[in-house]
Amino acid sequence: MVPELSRRLLEQLSRLSLQGFFGTETAKSAVAYQALDDPITVCTKFVVDYYGPQVPSEKEAAWARDYFCQVLLVVYREAKKVDASLAHDFAASFFKDFRGQSGSALVTRWNALAEAVHAFRWSLPESNRLLVWQQASRLFLAYNEFLNGLLGLMIVAWRCGLRMTYRLGVIANSYGSKIQEFSQLTKGDNGPFYLLFRITNSGLRNAIAHGAAWLDVQEAKVRYRHGQHVKADEELGLLEFLALVKLGTHLAEGYIAALSAIAVVEEGSPEAILQLPRKLRSVLAA
Repeated sequence: MVPELSRRLLEQLSRLSLQGFFGTETAKSAVAYQALDDPITVCTKFVVDYYGPQVPSEKEAAWARDYFCQVLLVVYREAKKVDASLAHDFAASFFKDFRGQSGSALVTRWNALAEAVHAFRWSLPESNRLLVWQQASRLFLAYNEFLNGLLGLMIVAWRCGLRMTYRLGVIANSYGSKIQEFSQLTKGDNGPFYLLFRITNSGLRNAIAHGAAWLDVQEAKVRYRHGQHVKADEELGLLEFLALVKLGTHLAEGYIAALSAIAVVEEGSPEAILQLPRKLRSVLAA
């Protein structure tokens, strides 16, 4: 890694913690984040806070938060065993295009996701179902767009880790084809990345993006049309849809937690590394 990664993370974490994106408790401690001018110290604190006590409404999602962080660390670790330079580029793709692939940097998609998460959480206390639907559908689209960008990078890094040939052109492939390829590489629902496949839905994502999805308030269902040539009518229970969206709220933080852990392990002192959760240290050392 290079110090630039931790420096850029410092800028993002400081700004978002002040905005309250990482929760009210983190917002209260934003002054403490601002007082830390050492990037590694900030990254360490973020990982520790990320794995710290959750508010009651988020406790049931602790396993998902851990999952989102660890799967990214596993991809980085396996790629690094074969090509340390590629693993570095995978982590740095947060703010820098991956190996000349224009538009592959994830920061813009990540920012859109972070804003959608914040807006969705703000809308939850409202009793207006249509308002919640608007914010939830925006968040669903945002996290699928983020995954659309991330999956291409994960395919390249994972194929590298498997010592398979890879094409950088996969990064620009369609979302559906990337989901299919990564599923074939990792055994889909039966493999270690199972949760990613359960929260992705390219059909609904395309329908929302093209205004072909709507909330049936009376039936409490999300109805949408999708298909390239022959359009098919599909439906998803509102509660199931909101469950997917709720899982999606943890992707942005999980991604930053993983990058922060990588920065600490690669750039930090032995004392800083020991502050990370043991499970993360074990993943990166395996």
